[in-house]
Amino acid sequence: MSAAPAHDDRVAEHVSAAARPENVASFGSRDELQRIVAAGPHGALALAGVAVGMLVAIWLAFFLLVFLPRGPVA
Repeated sequence: MSAAPAHDDRVAEHVSAAARPENVASFGSRDELQRIVAAGPHGALALAGVAVGMLVAIWLAFFLLVFLPRGPVA
């Protein structure tokens, strides 16, 4: 088994995918991009709302089904 080289000479040859415009650039016009941004993040807000709702429902069920039946701590 050979040891890995301490320094990789091929680093200079590496080209990141982020350097290519087709990987990071938007293909729409400026007006289309403004329309999309103006619409807002409705999907992200809906997903966050559902996640928070589920978290509150689980906490409420845990409180009602576990803590309340045990009674007050004396």
